[in-house]
Amino acid sequence: MSMEKAIHECDPTNFNTEFEEVLELLYDEFIIDEDEMDEYRDCLYGYLRDYIRFAASERPPDRFVDRLYEKTLDMIDGAIRARDMQADDAREQMQIAEEFLVDCGIEFDDEGNIVDIPEDLDHYCQRWLEDYEVLSHVIESLEDDKEYLEEMKKKCWLADDRLEKIMCIEEFVQATHTRGHYLATGCGLPLPEAVIYEEPPLGLDTLGAVATELTRDVLNCLREFKGEGDTGGLFGV
Repeated sequence: MSMEKAIHECDPTNFNTEFEEVLELLYDEFIIDEDEMDEYRDCLYGYLRDYIRFAASERPPDRFVDRLYEKTLDMIDGAIRARDMQADDAREQMQIAEEFLVDCGIEFDDEGNIVDIPEDLDHYCQRWLEDYEVLSHVIESLEDDKEYLEEMKKKCWLADDRLEKIMCIEEFVQATHTRGHYLATGCGLPLPEAVIYEEPPLGLDTLGAVATELTRDVLNCLREFKGEGDTGGLFGV
């Protein structure tokens, strides 16, 4: 592929309209400040632009590979922290739900498992029970995601030569392409999970969702340059 053409056509600013709109909304609602706006832009756009150069080059310099490898390690750590944060938030919501369910006559064991549910739950209590079960599944999903990232981190930390560092970079980016969210969470943006509110307020999870779509668009652009049947990754190791 032509590096210059890939850099121009796959640049994140060609796909960032919705991302910028949500940034502005969050800023107008005083959810983030100007410095945070710049931090999110620099993180997401910076990593994507580096990866475009990496993927479009026949053989990127060792120094460039090392720099992108170090940034990838930071992104993996950021993604783990973001999932921890969301899991903690879900656990807090579960505690609130549990308090209501106890008032409904539902019994829990010492580990928080439901051991008895009355047969005559009213609509109000049934709704809280459904919320509790949804949150339980959310936490399980977040923990699975964190475990996946922890395993990736272990393998990446063992990289001690050019090829292994490239494999680390590619594993992270290809996981982003297939699972869809690691660049967004790597930049500290949570993602929307199943929530217990009908109309959740505007928050950073909204920005995480549009950051994920932006990332997919950029990686799909790179895939088109590489051709059908190609993963879009770097093969000039």
